[in-house]
Amino acid sequence: MTQNDETTAATMAVLKSHALAFKGGVERILEDYAEDAIIMSPSGIHRGHDEIRPFFANEIVSFPEGFWEALKTLKLQADGEYAYFLWQAKPWHDIGCDTFVVRNNKIVFQSSTI
Repeated sequence: MTQNDETTAATMAVLKSHALAFKGGVERILEDYAEDAIIMSPSGIHRGHDEIRPFFANEIVSFPEGFWEALKTLKLQADGEYAYFLWQAKPWHDIGCDTFVVRNNKIVFQSSTI
């Protein structure tokens, strides 16, 4: 296994953890993020846990009933520390996309369409 393969596997492991974290609430979600992580989204740029915490708190309460059941992964791929997640949750989101940078088993950057 090459170093890139190992890094890709580690990135995918963090993303799997991140997907499961939503069942555990905001503090569990934050465990997957570096202290100085950045999320860029339509609502703005959120830097560090103090700004990311309310971002996820607002996001979670805004999900309509049935969102999680409707969520489908269309594509999830990683190359080293970079990852791409294409999803949909019809009828609310025909398509959504998140990109990630994962270093040292923590998300350091995410872009999000919601």
